[in-house]
Amino acid sequence: MPPPGRTAEREKALGRPVVQKFWLTLAILDLMRVYGLQIRLWRMTGKTVICDRYLEDTAIDFRLNFPGEPFEKSILWKILTWVTPEPDHVFVLLISIEESQKRSAQKNEPFPDSRDTLEKRLTNYDKLARENSWDELNGEESIETVWRQIQVAVEE
Repeated sequence: MPPPGRTAEREKALGRPVVQKFWLTLAILDLMRVYGLQIRLWRMTGKTVICDRYLEDTAIDFRLNFPGEPFEKSILWKILTWVTPEPDHVFVLLISIEESQKRSAQKNEPFPDSRDTLEKRLTNYDKLARENSWDELNGEESIETVWRQIQVAVEE
């Protein structure tokens, strides 16, 4: 496998169907460990679990990075969705493409998404939020404001 990052070598390697299937298999198995086992263990011990990313975000990533790979039809993906606990709350913090690019630059993101990819992500997140009645928050508000909105929703 080529080193991480957006390089021609990596794009070429990940463009091969056998490599895509292998990478997706490993990724899904790892997510089964995290979502299906670790999160369940934490919850069983009374811990509150907050996930920055979850199953739907993973599906968006897979669709964008492997558009020709029908991972959602695979038995492993179906098992993953079965073992993944349902969240008590789902929040989608939406930001503009410009703000996303600005934040990537501020944190020195080594492999920022292109504007086209950011547009596709935003469209996907917005659609998911509307279809699933998720709490949509303005991610461009202050950290304190967003945190208060989440606290109020969770306490209700």
